[in-house]
Amino acid sequence: MGRVGPGLAREAGSAGDATSAARAGYARAYDKARAAGDIEAMTEAALGLAATQTFGTFPGRVPAFLHEAYSLARGEQRARLAVALARAWAYGYDPARAAGFAAEALAYAEAHDDPPLLAAALDAQLLVHWGPDDLEERLSIAARLEDTVAHVADAESRMSAHLWRLTTALECLDLSAVRRQLRALDLLAAETGAARVRFFAASRRGMYALLTGDLDAAEEARREVASAGAEAGEADTLLIGHMLAAGIARQAGDLGALAGEAAIYEEFGVREAVTWVAAEAALLWVAAGELDRARGLLHQLAGDGFSGIARDLDWLLTVATLAEVAVATGTGALAEAALDLLMPYAGRGVVNGGGAAFAGVVSDNLSGQRVALHWRRRAVGRPRGRRVPPAWRLVVAAPTPVSGPGTATEGGARERSAGRGPSHGDAATRRAASGRPPAAGPGWHLVGGPGGRVHRHP
Repeated sequence: MGRVGPGLAREAGSAGDATSAARAGYARAYDKARAAGDIEAMTEAALGLAATQTFGTFPGRVPAFLHEAYSLARGEQRARLAVALARAWAYGYDPARAAGFAAEALAYAEAHDDPPLLAAALDAQLLVHWGPDDLEERLSIAARLEDTVAHVADAESRMSAHLWRLTTALECLDLSAVRRQLRALDLLAAETGAARVRFFAASRRGMYALLTGDLDAAEEARREVASAGAEAGEADTLLIGHMLAAGIARQAGDLGALAGEAAIYEEFGVREAVTWVAAEAALLWVAAGELDRARGLLHQLAGDGFSGIARDLDWLLTVATLAEVAVATGTGALAEAALDLLMPYAGRGVVNGGGAAFAGVVSDNLSGQRVALHWRRRAVGRPRGRRVPPAWRLVVAAPTPVSGPGTATEGGARERSAGRGPSHGDAATRRAASGRPPAAGPGWHLVGGPGGRVHRHP
């Protein structure tokens, strides 16, 4: 159990070969343009190379090519390369390096009244404000991005705005806004016919299908992701396909498929040192009934109380995922440590770095009682009679989908998702979040996966 089947191995090898060939082609084109002193051709080759980077992985020579062209370029061309540099470093989990380039691109776009370039610069700004404590700034930037593209026909700019708005709506548990942005993406895909837009629309439609428990729709979206992604040459096509396949297997209770996906996640996450993907692998091992495999990964990733996990774009996702693994495997000390860390984020939806998967709800309301009961059943060492503080409660281990058309947080979350509400960490927000259990309740759980590029949006 847990071995990658030959079909998946061939699929991964074929996709990897195609990406390697594309990268080699762009590198040759760049070298040729550099020899000829053609800065415009250097720029286009460097941007093409950047588009082959898989989200979360080490960027290799991509920033070097981009930076050389950037140092020679001027004006709009230099601003475009600054955006690409910000994305490359952010995708490689080095947002500190990305921040200066994102700021430069934004300043140029603001000074030159170029809405499509401004939209790209705002996208880059969002990438460097993805930490767990950046929600309010993220909401404000996403709202500005949405305003910027309101009268812009450019499909890329509009897609970026819809994807970021969808992501922040998920974070704020605003199902109304989620549905509206999904519809907007589908309309954009229909209007443009572009394979790239179809790919992103299908990936988010698949996420929502899993959220609502519609496995037929999720499978249909998975197939569309594969076909549109291959047509568009999207580097993350195979990885997002695995994300959807894992979610389908989890809800269907297919233990063999779960073990296969867990092995793929673990191999990718460990090889590429992408911590949240390895954490998702541990969660898939739990779902597959392989608790020893899950426990081993948990200890490897959590270390001494999660102190080694960087507070970057996927910190909240990683800690929330490992908290669930700790509860499921009876690892009491790590479960308590994780839930203590999550206390300030009560009422938050958790998504992966690409915004392509919804991973759960951090909750301080009574819907978290099942966690406390789960802990008691497994005798994880809590002192007898010690009450579980409400703010510790994390909605976990719940493949049950959302039921019903509404959400208890649609009204209150709408204010926050527009960037006008209080900070997630203050008492007012926690009280608002705990007034009624989210309609998603324990059903808001979707296993994420390696993929969901943020520039190809987000």
